[in-house]
Formats: sequence, C-alpha cells, structure tokens
Amino acid sequence: MRGHGDAVVSMVVDWQSRRALTGSHDCRLKLWDLDHCICVGTFLSKDHPAFCLAADWAAGRALSASWDRHQGHPIRVWDLHTGQHTSVLRAGAKTRCLALDWASNRAASGGEDA
Repeated sequence: MRGHGDAVVSMVVDWQSRRALTGSHDCRLKLWDLDHCICVGTFLSKDHPAFCLAADWAAGRALSASWDRHQGHPIRVWDLHTGQHTSVLRAGAKTRCLALDWASNRAASGGEDA
C-alpha cells in the first residue's frame, strides 16, 4: 500500500473490520481498507507526526501522539468518520504508547517522563 510521503512510524489495525490507521513523518494519518488495499481517508495533522496511535474502532475515535515539546507533547483526539481532530491533550514528555477505551471515557499513555 502506498500513500504516505515519508516513513510510516505507527499503525493500529482492526482485523475484524479489516481497517488500519497509519501515522507518518509526513504529518498525515491514513485510514486504509485492508480488503482492497486502498486509502479511504487522509487526516491532515500539520506539525504533528504521529509517532504512536490508538483507536477505539467501535466508537470511531483515535488518538495520535507527537513529540513536539514546543506544543506540550500533544495527543490529538480524532473522529475517524470525519477525519477531523476534535481536541488536544497534553503529555508531560514524549509519548511512546497509547491505549483508548472511548466507552469508559479512558485513555492511557506512557512515555519518557522520569
């Protein structure tokens, strides 16, 4: 599958629905149909390369984390149906991993804060 303009650095897959979400150094998220190997959505994320991703596929929401310390190490909340980010959370340091459960209104992140 081709579509990103730079290295893909993160991916989350829903095998049941055969979809994937990828993040890249090109500051874009791409939503993929794995059955047809095509991109079905591109989410623009200016100055926010997504170094890690988490998705709650049933809720249609995703999180992406960037390492931009000037922006407070943002974690963006995305609507997978519209491709828009709906809010921004701030992490204390570079985020290396994310988990999301939208139904219980919970998200967790792990990173480099000492």
